[in-house]
Amino acid sequence: MLDQRKQQRLRSALPLLLAVLPAIYIGFAIPLYAVDTPLWDEWLIGGYLDKFSQGTLTVHDLFEQQNEYRQFFPNLIFVALGWLTEWDVRSWMLTSCLLAGLVSLAVYHLGKWSLSETPRRAAWCWFLANLIIFSPVQYENWLQGQQLVYFLPIACFTTSLLVASAANLRTGTRFSLCALASVVSSFSSANGMLCWILLLPVLAWSSSSAELWRKKWWIAAWLAGFVGTVTLYFHDYHTPLHHDPLALWHTNPAKIILYFLSTLGRPLAPGRVIFAGSIGFVLLTLFGWCCLRIWKLRAISTSEMRRLLAWLMLGAYSILTAVLITLGRLEHDSGRDLAPTRYTTYTLYLPVALVYLIPMMLGKDSQSFRLFTFRFSKARVLTSLCVALVVLHLFIYVLGIRQMSGFRVVALYSKSCSMFVNVLDDKCLTAQVYPNIDVLKRTINPAERLGFIRPGLIKSNRVQDIASAQTPGPNNNGVFQSLVREDDGEYVASGWAKLPGRDGPADAVLLAYAVDEGPPIIFAIARVNSERDIVSALLRRGIYGDSRWSKSFSLGSINPERAKITAWGFDAYSGKAYKLTGVHAFSDITAPEQ
Repeated sequence: MLDQRKQQRLRSALPLLLAVLPAIYIGFAIPLYAVDTPLWDEWLIGGYLDKFSQGTLTVHDLFEQQNEYRQFFPNLIFVALGWLTEWDVRSWMLTSCLLAGLVSLAVYHLGKWSLSETPRRAAWCWFLANLIIFSPVQYENWLQGQQLVYFLPIACFTTSLLVASAANLRTGTRFSLCALASVVSSFSSANGMLCWILLLPVLAWSSSSAELWRKKWWIAAWLAGFVGTVTLYFHDYHTPLHHDPLALWHTNPAKIILYFLSTLGRPLAPGRVIFAGSIGFVLLTLFGWCCLRIWKLRAISTSEMRRLLAWLMLGAYSILTAVLITLGRLEHDSGRDLAPTRYTTYTLYLPVALVYLIPMMLGKDSQSFRLFTFRFSKARVLTSLCVALVVLHLFIYVLGIRQMSGFRVVALYSKSCSMFVNVLDDKCLTAQVYPNIDVLKRTINPAERLGFIRPGLIKSNRVQDIASAQTPGPNNNGVFQSLVREDDGEYVASGWAKLPGRDGPADAVLLAYAVDEGPPIIFAIARVNSERDIVSALLRRGIYGDSRWSKSFSLGSINPERAKITAWGFDAYSGKAYKLTGVHAFSDITAPEQ
């Protein structure tokens, strides 16, 4: 009898234990693959920190439009954590992880209430939901601190769904708390105002017209708050230059539909557009079936209906956001097969909602259910869907290791380039760091004076000023293998490079030229291969294939008759350069064959 009780407790605890594993995975992956360097728009936060240090930062600065966003509340977090951590952007990434944890807890409690009659099923649903919520398919957002603007609105929304569904709260308390969360969501991300639209059906749902009439003033206040928020948001709003709202009129409708469906399906299909579009179609079909089933059940109690509506609104959040992404991004992404992976943080909540909606809808049938004209076994369908979701995510999580590792390589290259902003004019500065060099300099130099740039900006283009005193053996750090001339007159240098002590690929490779016996002068920065094999990606170790580099350059002011080229592996964390074996002279290069 005692053994049976232990086994029963273990079976009950197993899904809960498994449910925390995805969160643990991301909790370890962020410190492992994150890089302490701002990326792209994160550099703009440096201007806020500089103003804050001088006491000139204003509310208007934080409220100012950035692209399509007015991210006032994220800016507060950025400045507070940026100042406390000396602009360590990894603190922002961990905040995103904490917000995802808040979403997960809200989903857990909603599921516990919704499936109260089958607690074990609720626990397994939470496990499946966490597989999606903490999925590494959104690796860009896990490893960019500024992307907490994507996590904050959904944290506000799911928490509000929990508040709106609670049976023990007064009407005024529900409306007030949800309105506060909607304001935070609206001034965090472009789709944040969906909170106002999607929370109202849950808050206003009533079992009778008399009950609805008693809520009339709260509903009126809610609508007034929504109008006020929209008015404030669009006050002095300027349409971004890259956004053309009329562009879709000239786009093939089939392309619009495929882009929309692939955006919905991408959280479960990080591959080709047709696969993602097919998954999106299946998800949308299942959601439509759930909507029809709920409409037939609309006579159930108010509290139960609110919880069903909460899951419907969670799915609608992803669907409507996918519509906004299609309207705002399709023309901009015309050369891409899929929308950027960072938008999966918005759209993955459709499958999360279905994880709960499908069991809830099937629970209304005895042993089987009908989908349109087909009849299926309930137990077999649930088991098949669960197994398919788990198997799919095993692949996604393994793929995530490679994607995160590759992103780390790119971020380290960006960090390396940014350190040479004052002494070098290389394309990587605008291609990898920030498109406007003047803005970058106005941000990065004050940040260094505050001690927020680690290990510090490079002050000279002479290699000996940053060269390591270490003298490794032959080929220990890598090889400068070849220097060839292309048909168009460009030169291509290539080889492979590793770093001593770290046993990983170099963060970048510096090319330097020396005239006669003069000192080597850095003139270009090469990127190391970002495609990782799974073993080196997991262990952060480098093998030859992971350490290859190449760089195309023109002569510029270099004298080809007297100059010799050397290559140096660069460590972005120490700011030191390590010489690679091999020296190439332009005079030794044969002209390309005609």
